[in-house]
Amino acid sequence: IIVFVTAYLNQIMFNSEYKLLSKNFIIKNKSHFENELRRTLYKANEWLEDTAFFTVSTKQDGIIKTRLEDIYYFEKIKGKKKVCMTHSKGYLFFVGQLNEIILQLSGDFVYCHKCYIVNTRNITGIEKPLRIVTFPSGHRCLYSEHYKKDLFACL
Repeated sequence: IIVFVTAYLNQIMFNSEYKLLSKNFIIKNKSHFENELRRTLYKANEWLEDTAFFTVSTKQDGIIKTRLEDIYYFEKIKGKKKVCMTHSKGYLFFVGQLNEIILQLSGDFVYCHKCYIVNTRNITGIEKPLRIVTFPSGHRCLYSEHYKKDLFACL
């Protein structure tokens, strides 16, 4: 979270030059500075509390946090103890098991197949004849008859 505090209005342009995501700009002014800073920090704290993450540790990349809302699905990699997490920014491979992962997720995530856990908030369509679940950017995964009832109940 970035909060700019400045006495100079021209410094606000710094944000657009460097493409930073700022939660607020505060112009130094004795009359309202303290209240404005307090309100901004309160809002930032609210935002952090409302944002849920899935955290995974990998040998290669260390600790990685991904917002739950950005995750499309988890896929068990056949024949290995690896999982592929497909999300809005790409893929992440890590060692894990779906039955342990599901315990860390919100109620928006359900099994749709023994090899897939999907985020129902990111489903863009269901292709019933082919038993395929579709997500943004063309991502797709299978669903099985066994898990169909649970999947459809969440949609």
